[in-house]
Amino acid sequence: MSEAKLKRYLKILQKDLNILREREAKYGGNAPVELLNQIEDYQTAIELVKARLAGSISDEQLNEQLAPLNISHDYSRANVIPVPTLPLIFVAVSVLGLLSFISYRLVTPALPPTATPTPVPTPSQMSGDFNIAVAEIGQKDADGQLISSPDGQQLGQWIFSELENEYKNLPQEFNVQVWHDGPELAAKNVKIGLVADDEAAANLARTIQANLVIYGNLDGSQNPANFVPKFYVKPLQGETGELDELKGPFQLGAPISIPIPLDPTDPVLIASLKPEVSLRARALRWFTIGLIWDLAGQTVRAWETFQQTEQELKDWGEKNQGKEILYYFIGREALFLSRDEQEAKKVFESAEAARAAAETYFTKALNSNPDYARAFMGLGGVYFQRTQRQSPEERLAGPELEQAIKNYEQALANAPKLPGDQLQLEARFGVAGAYQLKGDAYFQLGFYDEANPYFDSTIQEMQAIIPPLTAAKQQRSLGHVFLALGVAYNQQAIIRQKQGDKQGSLNLYQKAEEAYANCMAQGDSQKGGNPADKLLKNIIDRYCQPYQDRADQARRALEG
Repeated sequence: MSEAKLKRYLKILQKDLNILREREAKYGGNAPVELLNQIEDYQTAIELVKARLAGSISDEQLNEQLAPLNISHDYSRANVIPVPTLPLIFVAVSVLGLLSFISYRLVTPALPPTATPTPVPTPSQMSGDFNIAVAEIGQKDADGQLISSPDGQQLGQWIFSELENEYKNLPQEFNVQVWHDGPELAAKNVKIGLVADDEAAANLARTIQANLVIYGNLDGSQNPANFVPKFYVKPLQGETGELDELKGPFQLGAPISIPIPLDPTDPVLIASLKPEVSLRARALRWFTIGLIWDLAGQTVRAWETFQQTEQELKDWGEKNQGKEILYYFIGREALFLSRDEQEAKKVFESAEAARAAAETYFTKALNSNPDYARAFMGLGGVYFQRTQRQSPEERLAGPELEQAIKNYEQALANAPKLPGDQLQLEARFGVAGAYQLKGDAYFQLGFYDEANPYFDSTIQEMQAIIPPLTAAKQQRSLGHVFLALGVAYNQQAIIRQKQGDKQGSLNLYQKAEEAYANCMAQGDSQKGGNPADKLLKNIIDRYCQPYQDRADQARRALEG
């Protein structure tokens, strides 16, 4: 690693650290633990880079020690990053799609029959501030199989060309890379090829470090064929196990009718298709700017960009055109701003005004697409935030808690039904959290019979998402889940004790202790956990360990 590149990366880290310290100062000594942990990670990273510059550690040691830190690891981009790449911090569950196959093909030389196989060249990875891969558009044959076709290749090339034209208009501060199959990629040992589905898009994004993958397919069983444009978003910081509704697959509007065979020399045909394809390209350009700001931690700029997108794309239809995605993104930024009063006041009068704006845009998203699961998740988040700020009496008397439950349940009903699907699991976690809030309200008011069924529902929903989280090795997410399970069991143990059921209470205290132990195991390397995750360590040290100690003390006291 060159000294110049390391010095550039050091400046970026110091700049990011200064921004974090400014955020810390706004809290007046009450900064969230997550922010303090992140500041500590940046301080550690700065010392590591200085050590590498001094020659006391190697590149390999630097890579190894930077990897678990909650920072921007990609110092190979140190000469082009124009904005601080601070990751978003959330305190809830998220799941990555299960990854099963690689969706690119390597370009390898032909070998003589008796030759020793030449090692497969390592594919290059993208290195811009925001990286976009445009796949070949596949075409479904009579059997429903996705195959390569001249029409699909032509359509992919056309989308790529439209996007290249759009990205020429991006501000110079953004370095956006766009890749599509051709001689240049072949020289990089990469062939994007067909992307069959959402899982393949996730694999491709992971493999070549693309932040956005554009793909889709032509249904050639009819003419004109239906083209379904899709895109997949991968967070800039990689899979950190945090809740981020931004990532995942999106369908950009209703299918576009395309006569096949596609003749790019037919001016009538091109004139009829260009508005539809160009609109999607314009939308993706604006999304790109908003996503860059979002993934850089610049929520206010992201909010402003997505609002500007709404103004710039007034010709974008309200129904079946994918506009619900834009409304969702605007609502999402407002909801994120609402979590901090000072941040909210940069745009709105108050945090509640930000929540009201989020509610408006999530509702607009549902008006565009009544089955849009992400919008239901957003509305659930709005009502959940409001409920958290209420007393137990207000929770039970007002409509907000019921609205949170209703919207999370609607999100779950409309989420894909694939095993381990991220949105489905996030919806389950939202439902479980809302049930726990309601059970806790009854518990605090002494209505134990009413509280118990909601704790039962919390436990049931949490247990349902443990297997896919375990399969995906999402230790931080599992830490949150086991913590919530432990709290539910603990509250039920207290209820049984107050009701005179000693043995039932002892059993539940034991279950609570087991759940807290499972939480702590997520940070234990000997049990397959991740001890380097400092946010997970905070969950364990601040909650799971002391809660287990209390449950143990309560059980022992009850045993006499």
